Amino acid sequence: MYGLLLAAIGRAPEALRAARRAHELDPLCLVVASSMAWVHYLAGDHHTAIEQCGMTLEMEQGFLPARRVMAAALQQSGHPVEATMELEKALSYTPDDPVALAWLANARAAAGNQKAASATAAQVRAYSGSRQLSAYHLALAELGAGDPDAALTALERATDDRDPSLANVAAEPRFETLHGEPRFAQLLSRLNLNLNTNTNLNTN
Repeated sequence: MYGLLLAAIGRAPEALRAARRAHELDPLCLVVASSMAWVHYLAGDHHTAIEQCGMTLEMEQGFLPARRVMAAALQQSGHPVEATMELEKALSYTPDDPVALAWLANARAAAGNQKAASATAAQVRAYSGSRQLSAYHLALAELGAGDPDAALTALERATDDRDPSLANVAAEPRFETLHGEPRFAQLLSRLNLNLNTNTNLNTN
């Protein structure tokens, strides 16, 4: 979806227009609806992302991408406990999803439960190197475990692997704690990305 790329590089108004157009063309598509929520999330409009995910989940309670985006938006809007609950619910539908588990490690740390976050990150590492989990998402778990160096190493590995998820790395707020790290700056330079500070969703 073109809107996702635009959102990742900070072109929020254009991203939202593209996402809305896709949704107008296929309003019942769960993937399109969740993608529109992700556009709002990357643009910093977490409230709308939560609302959009809620509407998507009304169509299909077990749709994993919507649960994950809902959790990320809840975490960034100051509700990390609710975020962990969403991810736990997601895992009740799909217990073997390592991405949800990685995000859960991050959310548990944000909720102040460092012991549980570290234990969850240890579970995530069991998937490391497999096709089930990209190093990009492992980096979120490592941040949850309180290890920024391991998170940066994982992101560097994701770069070597040409992980498409890296398109989001400059806009993803859960990586903000790494913004002052020289290795993170080098990573962005290698990817030809700039930090995304554009949260203006005015589409006029």
